[in-house]
Amino acid sequence: MLSKVVLLFGLTEEAGAALASAFAAAGFGVLPVPPERCSMPLAAILEGRQPLVPGNAPPEPMAVFHGLSDSELDRALAVLRKSGAVSLKAVTTPANLRWTPPELWENLSAERKAIKHGKRRH
Repeated sequence: MLSKVVLLFGLTEEAGAALASAFAAAGFGVLPVPPERCSMPLAAILEGRQPLVPGNAPPEPMAVFHGLSDSELDRALAVLRKSGAVSLKAVTTPANLRWTPPELWENLSAERKAIKHGKRRH
């Protein structure tokens, strides 16, 4: 399994290449994940497995940070904010490593909606 990496989902080829370049320049490993690999849980993507069935990318761009320390995460978030390319972001947890990217997107979207309406989701 990749130990420290930024997973990128749902970006256009041009935006993905620009963001991957910015992360690489800041010293981060980057894995742009094509839609066909989005049928697998995040853990399987990080392990480099190939999908058994094709998947679909999340409906909007998303970045997932895996294995970064707090200071690395702060730096990575600064790169992401500067790009303006992605609004949904997450850090991997034991629970969400079992989710597919669309499942993670659903949870992040629900959290964003709850925050927008002043409600706590959990």
